Amino acid sequence: MRNIIRAQNYQAKNDIVIIAALFIIGTLSVISPLFNEIPFNEWTGSIYALNSDKTILLYIVLIITTRVCGWDQSDKTINYELLAGHSRLSVFFGRIITSFIWAGVPCIVLMFVPLAVFSLINGWGYSVDLSWVIIRYLLAVLPILRVICELALLTFIIRNGGLSTILGFVFIGIIVILTMVIETVADKEMTWQLGVSNLMVLSSFSDYSYGYVNGEDVMIYNSSLEPSVIAGTVAASALMGGISLLIGGVLFKKTDMK
Repeated sequence: MRNIIRAQNYQAKNDIVIIAALFIIGTLSVISPLFNEIPFNEWTGSIYALNSDKTILLYIVLIITTRVCGWDQSDKTINYELLAGHSRLSVFFGRIITSFIWAGVPCIVLMFVPLAVFSLINGWGYSVDLSWVIIRYLLAVLPILRVICELALLTFIIRNGGLSTILGFVFIGIIVILTMVIETVADKEMTWQLGVSNLMVLSSFSDYSYGYVNGEDVMIYNSSLEPSVIAGTVAASALMGGISLLIGGVLFKKTDMK
């Protein structure tokens, strides 16, 4: 499996699509507070946490996962690895691990590093509690990994990287619309049930009150999470991620690669 991961890493670092996705989407994620017309000199750590859009990172996950898991299936070159004596599970999990490296790790970096940089430059501020932001970001890693597993399953079912990317965009869009419909019509809050909506909940802050700081009234956001959301995030991410990998591995093991 190590050789497969090394080969996939080499292919990824020389792939213009992956590099472009990391650069363009990563940049949009970092500068996303500008979309809310917040001047750079006001980007304290807390202001950045409140106004940065972490759901953009889903598109890094989508593009890279479907590409890594699908590029050698579209043209059947994945068969060369099998003919070289690698087991199907090694071929499968080699691509899953590569997806974690190239999609999961950059997402983690893009969540924590800008937050730390702007906190060092302008201080943390007072708009939201630091400890809960860290907890939220740590929990947000779980639905990101969950979505990687789900998109990998989609790609191994479709067996075509480009088509899987397109269907992934549709998949994410449907989940966003479905979440809105359920919350509006059924009056049920979707927190941990779906990976996409789980990330949206963990990275957004809406509950605030007014406090008195430095002689003026300011909005202070409540960033705490209900225990059910924390437990649901951990359990659902582990369960759905594990099921996706299990189904994907079994399907790939039994698939006729001709």
